[in-house]
Amino acid sequence: MNYKKIFLWSLLITTLSAFILPRFGEGYGLPLNWIIYMGDEQVNSSFQLFYFKNFTNTQFNLGILVLNSIIISIILLIMFKLFTKLVEKNH
Repeated sequence: MNYKKIFLWSLLITTLSAFILPRFGEGYGLPLNWIIYMGDEQVNSSFQLFYFKNFTNTQFNLGILVLNSIIISIILLIMFKLFTKLVEKNH
C-alpha cells in the first residue's frame, strides 16, 4: 500500500471540497475550515474569494489543510482495509 498516494488523494479531496461544497460557518473546507473569509461583502461562491477585492480579506490556514488531509487519509485507509478484508473473506 502506497501511503504517499493516499495522502495525495486526500489532499486533492480536501482542496476540492472547499471549492465544491457550500460555505460552513466562517469559511470553506471539510471537515475543518481552512479557507476563511473575513470581508464585509457577501461571497456567494468560493471562487469569488480569488477576486482582488476579496482576496485581501481571505485567510488560508495550511496547517488545517494538512490536518484535514490526514483525517481523510485515515478514513480512506480504514475503508481500504475493510474492503480488502471483505474481498478476502468472500474468496
